[in-house]
Amino acid sequence: MNNFFLTLIMFSVLSYGYNPLFWDNKEASTSNQRKVQPIKVIGESKQTPYTNNSQRNKKQTIDVKLGTFTDLPRDIDGCVCFFYLSKLDEKKGKYIFVNNFAKTGYVLLNRKLEKFDLIDYKDKVFYLYSNGVYNLKINFETKKNISEENFSIKGDLTLLKNGSLLIKKNFIGQCGC
Repeated sequence: MNNFFLTLIMFSVLSYGYNPLFWDNKEASTSNQRKVQPIKVIGESKQTPYTNNSQRNKKQTIDVKLGTFTDLPRDIDGCVCFFYLSKLDEKKGKYIFVNNFAKTGYVLLNRKLEKFDLIDYKDKVFYLYSNGVYNLKINFETKKNISEENFSIKGDLTLLKNGSLLIKKNFIGQCGC
C-alpha cells in the first residue's frame, strides 16, 4: 500500500513538472524572449507596459514625439478642421492636426506625417481615428459658432498604441467649409 502512495506522489510530481503547454509556448522559452528596454513616454501619461511576469524589472521603450507642421497634405480641401497647440502656433500656421470632412486626419509623429482614417465618432463630441498602428481620439470640450458653417473649438488630442496612452495634448482650432 505504501508503494502505491509513493508511486502516486512521484507520478503527480513528475506530471506537474512537465506541462507541454508551457514548454511548447515560444514566449515562455528563454531562447526566444525579446529584449525589452525602459519606456519613454511623452505627454501626460507615464505608463510602463510589461511583456511578461519574469521581466517586471525590464520596461518596454515607446518613444513617440508629436510635432507641428505647416504644409497641408494634397487631399486636405473643402470642409476642414485645423488644430493648434497655442494661439502663437495658430498665427504661425503650425498645425498639430488637420482633417478633411472629418474622414481623414493627419498628425506629425516622429517627424513623419501620419495619415489616420475615421473609425468612430459622435458629432462634435469625439472623433476616433486609426492608422493601423496608432489610435487617435479627438475630444471636443467647447465649441463656439463663428458663422453658419464655421466654428472655433477647444479640446484634447489623445494618441494611443495597443490601448496604452502615449500622448495627450490640449488644442485650440477651427472647423469650417
